Amino acid sequence: MTSSIYHEKQHLQFCAVHALNNLFQNGSFCHKQNLDDVCMELDSSKWMNPHRSSLQIGNYDINVISVFLQKYNYNVLWFDKRRSASVINTNHIKGFLINSVSPWNVLGMKLNISYFKHWYAITKINDTFFNLDSKLNEPKEIGSSDEVLKYMQDILDLGKSEILVVTLDEVKKEQVFNVD
Repeated sequence: MTSSIYHEKQHLQFCAVHALNNLFQNGSFCHKQNLDDVCMELDSSKWMNPHRSSLQIGNYDINVISVFLQKYNYNVLWFDKRRSASVINTNHIKGFLINSVSPWNVLGMKLNISYFKHWYAITKINDTFFNLDSKLNEPKEIGSSDEVLKYMQDILDLGKSEILVVTLDEVKKEQVFNVD
C-alpha cells in the first residue's frame, strides 16, 4: 500500500515544502517559490529574512507555513504539550505537522542544536495514519486514530518536538481538542 502514497524526500533544508506536499499528497501543492513569496510578504528583507535561511535553502518557520496554508483555507493549531494527546479529535483534522530538533553531524558526532529544526507530516490515508517524514526511506505506517494519538503522546513525552494540527478554517478549535 505504501507504494501508492506520495512521499517526497529531503532536499537541502526544504523540509517545510516536503512536509506540506506529503501532508496533502500532492507534489505540486507547494514549491520553494511559494514559501519564498510568503517570506517576502512577512518581511521584505531578501537576504536576512528572519523567516528562512539566509542562504535561501529553506529552513522556513511556522509563520510562513501558517500564512501559506491560510491561502488554501487551512488553519494551523499549536498543540499545548502540557495536555495529553488523547484530547485530539482526529475526525476533524487534515493531519499533523511536527517540528523537531534535527541532529546535526559534525565530524561524525550528532549534535542537537535547536536552530536546526525539521518539519515532517503525519496524515491519514484510507483510514490509516502514516509518518511521511522526508528523511525516511519510505512512508511509515502508524495505524488507527488511537494508535496515532499514542504516537503523538510518545513524541510529547520525548520533549523535543512541537505538534501542530492542521484543520480546515471552518473547523473550530473546540472540535479538534476535546475539552473536559
